[in-house]
Amino acid sequence: MTPRPCVLTINGGSSSIRFAVYEAGETLRRRLRGQIDRIGLTGTSLIVNEPVEQPTAPRRLAAADHRTAVAFLLDWLEAEPVFASVKAVGHRIVHGMKHSEPERVTPNLLAELHRITPYAPDHLPREIALIEAFRRRHPRLPKWPVLTPRFTAPCRGLPNCCRSRGAIRPGASSVTVSTVCPTPI
Repeated sequence: MTPRPCVLTINGGSSSIRFAVYEAGETLRRRLRGQIDRIGLTGTSLIVNEPVEQPTAPRRLAAADHRTAVAFLLDWLEAEPVFASVKAVGHRIVHGMKHSEPERVTPNLLAELHRITPYAPDHLPREIALIEAFRRRHPRLPKWPVLTPRFTAPCRGLPNCCRSRGAIRPGASSVTVSTVCPTPI
């Protein structure tokens, strides 16, 4: 049986990266979720929760900066069997300024995000770096950001079909998958 297509969601924060993989279908099914916490601090670790909410033991890693953490995460994800089913990546972007609707990542969009970096200097550089790292390693994998005009408005502009599929729940990863996956993949 061919595995169902999946969407990887990424939320890059100031000292963490959270991720989840959702299987597309009538109802979205989370296949994997986890996070790298304390990036740039002592005690940086990868914590993975399988769908049954059974966290694995934290895996310590040396990640003095986000670049090192992103490289580790990409290597780790690529070794996970579910990654072969990923057909799109959703990136949470904390401040999209005038951008509030889903749009595919293009060179023009990245240039605009670089331009507005001074408005969210603690987040945008790291979020842009995540997008660019995925573009380098997986250039054919579509990337879709959730661009919010304000940090407090993460659900603005999402299609009703996402609500009916149960995709809008608290948390940036579920919002991101809603944007990436408004219709079947």
